Amino acid sequence: MTFTYVHVTLQETLWTPYSIKIMLAQAIHTFKDPQDLNSIKAVCKGRSGVYRFINNLNGNTYVGSAIDLYNRLLDYQQQAYLRDKQNLVIVRALNKYGINNFTIVILEFTNYEDVRTAEQYWIDTYKPVYNILAVAGSSLGFNHTDESKLKISESMKGKERSNRVREAMSKRQKGSANTFYAKSHTPEAKELIRARALAREVSHKPGTPVTVLDTLTEVVTTYKSQREAAKALQCSRVLLNKHNGKLLHNRYIVNFSS
Repeated sequence: MTFTYVHVTLQETLWTPYSIKIMLAQAIHTFKDPQDLNSIKAVCKGRSGVYRFINNLNGNTYVGSAIDLYNRLLDYQQQAYLRDKQNLVIVRALNKYGINNFTIVILEFTNYEDVRTAEQYWIDTYKPVYNILAVAGSSLGFNHTDESKLKISESMKGKERSNRVREAMSKRQKGSANTFYAKSHTPEAKELIRARALAREVSHKPGTPVTVLDTLTEVVTTYKSQREAAKALQCSRVLLNKHNGKLLHNRYIVNFSS
């Protein structure tokens, strides 16, 4: 499906209070109070589209898009998001100036499959200062430094996401929101995947023994590997690893043998 956009182009080479008025005139919805979540929810919940942050103090802007605009705009209200996403220019700006010094506008609503196309149009139109990527939805032209890669890696270790974030992540991967929805691998792709799987070397390295004490029955069981222990205790290997030397399920004390 192809769309042709015929919006008026506005170049942001010079900022004035009047230029903000022009920006707002091009919006289909304006939220001058970015913390008015009830209004944002009423307009944006369950709708896909393109949004824009406008800094009321200097006119700099950011353009983004989302499958669910309300969930995305809600992220910017979360202290954890503002703390953990400081690699994003817009987040650093929100932390510096305060979200109350920004206006949120909805540039347009789209079908979910056209979100990136619409976002790219508005990025090309406005060339927003706070967008570090010139291509919507990609990292083309952007490379993390070794230092930033290390910081990202360290920040993610042992991190537990809230139930709200987990539910939102799950929702974005289900049904029509999944990028592979209603698609299937070609026979050639399936054969390539199969060939690579057959060529993969199988490791015969023995697993790490796991000793588990059942505090209710005082029975000690030793498993040959973490996989075997996780299956017996009905938990993931990640959860099992987090409880090494700790109490799991309020019942089992887990210890990995060295």
